[in-house]
Amino acid sequence: MTTGSHPKDPRRNNPEKIAKKYVFRAEELEQLIEVAIANYNTSLHSSLGISPLEAMEQRIKYQDMIPRQLSEQERVESNFFSLQTTRVVQGNKNTGKRPHINYEGVPYSSTLPARNFSLVGEKLIVDVNIDDISILKVYLPDGQELDYLKAKGPWGRMPHTLRTRKTINKLVREDKLKFDDVTSPIDALESWLEENSTSYKKPRNELAT
Repeated sequence: MTTGSHPKDPRRNNPEKIAKKYVFRAEELEQLIEVAIANYNTSLHSSLGISPLEAMEQRIKYQDMIPRQLSEQERVESNFFSLQTTRVVQGNKNTGKRPHINYEGVPYSSTLPARNFSLVGEKLIVDVNIDDISILKVYLPDGQELDYLKAKGPWGRMPHTLRTRKTINKLVREDKLKFDDVTSPIDALESWLEENSTSYKKPRNELAT
């Protein structure tokens, strides 16, 4: 169900329609890509005479090759799965409601913006790491870095993906899932998936993921 290289690519054969018909999801595509990469790295390559992984192993063992790795700090700073959006700072000095932003149904704040009521009404640039939205990095409208904002309540206690948040919010809207300020929404989701995984395929796949 390739989308081809452009809308008129002859290889396209109603890929969107087929994806909907067979309920083909992005997560399943990710799994197929991982399998394809694994097969590529473990298959014999005529130019090498061996597989890429075997070639790497030989170079490490016999040629003293040292694989290059990102330092821990660089790994933190390198965000390959991010998106940018904007949010208006909410708050009210008269009622004592501290400045904060809302993202995917959850308020975010930190000590710095919480003390600065002049930020209320400002449109901040939000850098979202979709692999962990328990913390958001925000910038002022001119691009100057402001701070890291943490999710309030139970959402800020455990790293979780944007997809997980959306899944939980959907189940809450459908009145299928409940949790309080004490219960971790991630744990609540896992419990719900475990309960339903024996009867339904979708929760079973979600639980495996």
